[in-house]
Amino acid sequence: MKIKKLEAALINKIAAGEVVERPASVLKELLENSIDAGADSISIHIEEGGTRLIRVVDNGEGMVPEDMNSAFTRYATSKIKSLEDLDAIHTLGFRGEALPSIASVSRIGIFSKTPSSESGNYIEMAGGNIIDQHERGGPSGTNISVKELFFNVPGRKKFLKSSRSEYLEILDHFYSFALMYPEIRFRFFNEGVEKWSFPPSSLAERLALLFKDITGKDLLEIRHEGEQGMSLTGVVSKPRIFRKNKKRLYVSMNGRMLRDPKLIYYLTSAYEPYMMKGTFPVGIINLTVPASHVDVNVHPRKTEVRFLAAALVRDLIFYGVSSVLKDEVEVFTPESTVSFSSTSPGSVQSSLDFSGSLSEITDQTPAHIPHQRLELFGVPVSFIGRIKDTYLIFKGQDELYLMDQHAADERVLFEKIRKEMKRSVKLSQELLIPFELDRVLADHHIKFLRNAGFDISEDGDRITAVPPWLALRFPLDGIGTLLESLEEENFSFMDWVKDLACKSAVKGGDDLSFELISEILKDLGLCENPYQCPHGRPTLIKFSSKDLEKMFKRT
Repeated sequence: MKIKKLEAALINKIAAGEVVERPASVLKELLENSIDAGADSISIHIEEGGTRLIRVVDNGEGMVPEDMNSAFTRYATSKIKSLEDLDAIHTLGFRGEALPSIASVSRIGIFSKTPSSESGNYIEMAGGNIIDQHERGGPSGTNISVKELFFNVPGRKKFLKSSRSEYLEILDHFYSFALMYPEIRFRFFNEGVEKWSFPPSSLAERLALLFKDITGKDLLEIRHEGEQGMSLTGVVSKPRIFRKNKKRLYVSMNGRMLRDPKLIYYLTSAYEPYMMKGTFPVGIINLTVPASHVDVNVHPRKTEVRFLAAALVRDLIFYGVSSVLKDEVEVFTPESTVSFSSTSPGSVQSSLDFSGSLSEITDQTPAHIPHQRLELFGVPVSFIGRIKDTYLIFKGQDELYLMDQHAADERVLFEKIRKEMKRSVKLSQELLIPFELDRVLADHHIKFLRNAGFDISEDGDRITAVPPWLALRFPLDGIGTLLESLEEENFSFMDWVKDLACKSAVKGGDDLSFELISEILKDLGLCENPYQCPHGRPTLIKFSSKDLEKMFKRT
């Protein structure tokens, strides 16, 4: 088979397959060009999901006639002059294929004028060929219309989704740019009707304007400095605000929106101690990374990048988000437990159900116990009983507390294990008779358990000492089963800590001694996040006198 050199028009159509996947990708390229041109006001017009029309109008610096012609030539760009520039890219649209690729599969009309020019220049193209070009007057900036996308590539057009689906994808891209650049004024029109109008604002204000079920008081601002010139800014929701999916989570890097699941995972991991599994926060974080530390030219649409120090980026996101969450934990109230568990705030009415028989409130508690004073977060309380041997009841001066004994103990043990792993000298309680395991533990499991305060034989088949907290809660003859169940799971390191705490903690229905209740209460008050178990469930719920009055219709 003879090798032939392809014609320029065919080359552009092939390149369009990489860059122009659907109408939304066209909008992305045009918006990046407007932002690179310094625009602070951008209007977007969409018809039939972008298949009939995508128009972007900006007030950027514009182009002179000769630059306009060059812009539609493949591999022409104002952003790169040498090979070294590829290692220091600070702009969004740099590849050179976007405009000629878009023009090759659509009908384009573009007008552009620089502020210093008396008139602008207009070019009309169809399928990559210029059919009209002339000077005319108009405002400074660029006005580009992409019409009849894929009119000359029916094989591509038939794979487009419905107009509605394409429109929703366009909206997703628009939301991304609106959040990445809150300082820019955006207007968005669909079928001639203005749908969005965003004035310049702060990021928190822009997020609240975009998602109207969120207010400024629901958001936390992030400003975190990392290593090697990296930093993190953004806004994220408080843990009580959540969704069942990740669609309202955005990550950008140096002004470039990324769609990298790993970066989203680093963000959501910071929320794990505060939110239920399967729920996700809302927000946008912006990474600032030195250009020499990132390769942005690894994906045709530039939605993925490669980091030189990926571990530093991971820590930057995780600890940056964690730093603003740790001060937001608070005791749950009847109202907060409703918003925490409901998919739509206000859709479920708060209630406290005591429909079970009164005999379920244990009568085994000695009468003198309520008079023994305890402290909960520095406030004197009295222990007055339990419900279903699971929920501990404490009475304060003007409050009533219900504590889930398993969730509270799980939080206590989780933080004890984490602290133990940081200690150079481990605290262990030696067993009189070493416990024989039915199976040999893997090396990485042995290392993990030794760090947590266990002493295990070199062969990994015997336990000779256990952490003091485990001996108080767990029957020694069940330790082997506990460790073997952990060994069977394929957990990450932190999942092992959570699962060890969960399996070691007291369970609902366990009959606790007053000594253990007192210890759990004391240790809970020393926790970094005493209000939730490691999986995000509440450890206790507080009923103030006002809550009770409201529930009994006294207010």
